[in-house]
Amino acid sequence: MGADGEEVPLETALEHTSLASSQAYNFSASVCSWQGVSCDANREHVVGLVFSGMNLSGTVPDNTIGKLGKLQTLDLSHNNITGLPSDFWSLSSLKNLNLSSNHISGSNLLVSVVVISVV
Repeated sequence: MGADGEEVPLETALEHTSLASSQAYNFSASVCSWQGVSCDANREHVVGLVFSGMNLSGTVPDNTIGKLGKLQTLDLSHNNITGLPSDFWSLSSLKNLNLSSNHISGSNLLVSVVVISVV
């Protein structure tokens, strides 16, 4: 969601991440065709991101994944992620979360959480 609450495109959300510079992603193609990205049946909203073991490192920037209002599944496991964006906690549609095998630390975190699945 942007400043006024609307959902932002995934390309915009990821433009400041290491994935943006990856040659594995064609930013002119539909995001629904990208490796690790799942969209809803109408291909309008990103509902899943599975970026496990993709050598991602550092802190996930603000205004990235936290702006994907329809995101249901997020798997960032087996990377070297050290922090989450403040807007991460606004992912109200999130049902499956895997942050295992990272180096996440900070205040107000459930650091020991490996996998959360809400049914």
